[in-house]
Formats: sequence, C-alpha cells, structure tokens
Amino acid sequence: MKVTKIVDITLARLGLLISYGMPLVEAINLVASDGATPESSKALMKISQRLSEGGTLADAIASESLWREHVALIGLSESQGFLDLAFQDIAGGVVDPRFQFLRWLELVVSPLALEASPRALDVAVRTCAVVLPDAEQRAVKASGEITSLSVAAALLPSVFPAPASNLFALRNTDEDRRTDMRWITQALFDGTLPASTSSLRDALMHVSSWLGYLLECGFSLGVALEAIEGSVVNAPLAAALKGARKRIDDGGTLTEIVKAGPFSPTMVQMIDLAEQHGSMEKALSMIAQGLADGVLAAPSKG
Repeated sequence: MKVTKIVDITLARLGLLISYGMPLVEAINLVASDGATPESSKALMKISQRLSEGGTLADAIASESLWREHVALIGLSESQGFLDLAFQDIAGGVVDPRFQFLRWLELVVSPLALEASPRALDVAVRTCAVVLPDAEQRAVKASGEITSLSVAAALLPSVFPAPASNLFALRNTDEDRRTDMRWITQALFDGTLPASTSSLRDALMHVSSWLGYLLECGFSLGVALEAIEGSVVNAPLAAALKGARKRIDDGGTLTEIVKAGPFSPTMVQMIDLAEQHGSMEKALSMIAQGLADGVLAAPSKG
C-alpha cells in the first residue's frame, strides 16, 4: 500500500495549502480557479458555497460526486483537525480502511488522554470506526465499553487479525499494545500485511511479517509460531505450520519447517543462514518486504 504517485492532484494541492495555514474555503477557491478540470472546478465552487453558508465539508461532499467515496474519512479528519493529512492520504491512494483506522486512532487517543479519562479509548474507537466496513461499525456500536485494545481487537478482526489479538493477550500493558498497533499501522502502509491470506504470496507475507515482529519483541520462536497458527487460510502453508511450536520445542528448526512447506529455495536459504547467524527477525522482515516489492516471488504451486 505504498504511495507511488499522486492519484488526485486537486486533493494534493488542497492538502498542501491547508498544511501551510490557508483557510479551507480560501484554499478550495484557489484550487478551483487554478488548474482544476472544469468538472472538478464546478464541484469545488458548490462545496465552497455550502461551507460559506455554515455547513461541514463532509456534508458538502456528500451532495457532490467529487470524493463522495471518501466522505467518512474526510468527516473524521475534519472533526479531529487533521484535514490536511486526510487530503494527502487520499491524493496518494493511501485509503486502506485498516490503515486509516489505526492511524486515526493513534492521532485521536494519546497516553495523556487515557490518563485523563478511562473512556478515552472507547470514544476514540467509536469515533474512528466510521472508516471501517459496515459489519465492524455495527459490532462497535453494539458493544459495551471498549476498555482496552484487547477488547477492540476482538471486535475488529479485519484491523486486528488473529496474530494481533494473540499478541495483545501476551502483553501486560496497553502501552505495549500501542507499540504493536504502531507496528501494524506501518506494516499496512509498507504493504506487508495483506487483507487476506488465501493466496500463497499473501500468506507467506503475513507469516514472515508477524514472525519477524514477534521475534523482534523478544518472544521465543515457539511462542511466535503458536501465535500465528490458525491465522493462515492458504491450505499448503497452514498445513506446514500446524503443530510448528511442538516441533520447535522438540528440538526442530525453522529451516526444517520451511523446507517441508511451500517456501521458495531463496526463502529457505535466507532462513537457514539466519538461524546460523542469529538474525532471524531481520531475515523474515526482509522476506515480507521482498514479497511486497516483487523482489521475491512465491512458488508457482501453493
């Protein structure tokens, strides 16, 4: 999900102008008169008029075709005072709802807010859930008070897949879980945490990312393997990882496990060298990034 190019120059310009302190209506009027297409210029002027009459940007956009699909994200950012960031994200194509939820949750809730109000996390989750799929919005609305990130993870499986909820259960404090949340946010941005693990490429990326991070956090390989078991849909890889912790606890190696599974020879060699030299978390993270960037490829069968 990396930003590779600007996909909406109009929003990119608006984000730039607002980040430099220009009032929203003035910025919209300037962009409408300087380089916008006739269609977007007309829509921008209508939006500007509604804002001048006292409406919100989200309401103004909802009545126009321009950016209507992003109205939830724009409304959230408008209410929280980060409109320039939302414009820049949409302009760059960074609109994965999982990433947006986590990043806005991090912006909205802070350690100081949590200390000041035990309900700060609950309010923040409910506020930021507007960018998530309808089913998860309904789960949040129907839930009791969200008192910890562990509770939030149970409600939002698309944002916090099984390894995240397992990891949160292993953590002692919400501060550690906030660190985990920041890692998930960055991994989503880097494109190394796919939304699905059905394809072999995505499943290998998922496993490599999570194992690398869990090892970096100081968990043993056996605990890390147990935390990700059951989170993979791809059948060949799921079969290769079944009972992996017991095999490690019985004296086996990760190299032996991956040799028997659907890993490419290059990945097996990288893991073998890492086991010999003690750099496993780095090797796994490199495999995940290599798959995301297209430098490494999954085997053709799997």
